[in-house]
Amino acid sequence: GIASLGLIQNSPAVVIGAMLVAPLMTPMVGSGLALVQDNVVLGKQAARSIVFGFVTALLIGFLIGKCFGWVMPAGKLTSELLARGGPNALDLGVALLSGLAAAYAIARPNLSGALPGVAIAAALVPPIGTAGISLATGHLGNARGAALLFAVNLVAIVLGAALTFWLIGVRAHSKRGKGKRRTWVRRILVALLISLGALAIPLGLGLLQLLTQGRDRVHVSDALRIEVEARVTLEP
Repeated sequence: GIASLGLIQNSPAVVIGAMLVAPLMTPMVGSGLALVQDNVVLGKQAARSIVFGFVTALLIGFLIGKCFGWVMPAGKLTSELLARGGPNALDLGVALLSGLAAAYAIARPNLSGALPGVAIAAALVPPIGTAGISLATGHLGNARGAALLFAVNLVAIVLGAALTFWLIGVRAHSKRGKGKRRTWVRRILVALLISLGALAIPLGLGLLQLLTQGRDRVHVSDALRIEVEARVTLEP
């Protein structure tokens, strides 16, 4: 709710406040831990929390968009909403590093102060709110982009967290049934890696488009601009 209202108001401060709440970061990091520990129970609990959190946030964003979408002038999306509707490959890097940092901060109690910064960097809830508001106001393209951003965050954070826990030495406690448990772990890891590869394609295209737009821009110096304006003014 905080994120959606902040997005509609175009208020970066309110959106950042919503990022600090970060209700989805813990179950995502928990999913990475479950994969490393072969912990089926934790994996199911984390997955349920992620699905429930996503659906709830999406519905809240949709309802707020229906109720307060008229606040946006002429039905146009605010810059905060548009900023989350066009993800690119750089967002993938941010999400992966956020997963690494979040897992390491949780594993090291003396680094817990870093978690708010990680939550702001990952920005999990605002993309969901953006998707809900965009759906409610009929901006389907922006809704797809925001949903893509959340999907990238989800996959990259889970993989990044799993990698961090594995690197710091977290392992399964029991070897009983290891073969069976390892089968589901391998399947999920393969699915996550395939999903990451599939998501990287539109993200790469988004970055290419961003670079192309930047190359097409022409920089005009202040001196040249002033001279052109003066000549235009002198023309009859």
